[in-house]
Amino acid sequence: IGTLEVFLLKAETTSQQTSLWRQSGNQNNSWHKAAVNLSKKLFYFWFEFYSYVGSSPSWRGDIAIDDVYLSTPDPTKPCHARVVCKTPDTPSNALRIDSSKLSYHHVTDEIEFQCRAGFFRIGAEKIRCLATGKW
Repeated sequence: IGTLEVFLLKAETTSQQTSLWRQSGNQNNSWHKAAVNLSKKLFYFWFEFYSYVGSSPSWRGDIAIDDVYLSTPDPTKPCHARVVCKTPDTPSNALRIDSSKLSYHHVTDEIEFQCRAGFFRIGAEKIRCLATGKW
């Protein structure tokens, strides 16, 4: 594996790229989270994702991007409290698929539920912690 890099391009300066985030090397066979704070006021912009092949003799590997999430802070609140969601109770006759043992989860975290044998699900398979602190 080589490198994955995320660039920001502003509409008024499309020729100028700003590197926001970069990760290199083998990250093993699991998903990783990354967050980037865009503290400046941006109105028209886009992101470009670049992947580079590594320099080792083995070119085999892959890079995947999933669940890109953008949020806007409330401009009336200059200081923001950290938002978390309390870990929900597991419904009866269900199993919670969640490796975390924490009593809270961060915004965009997901929890998956599976029904026990003989039961079927009504509703979503996964729930997501929202910026409101609710699931």
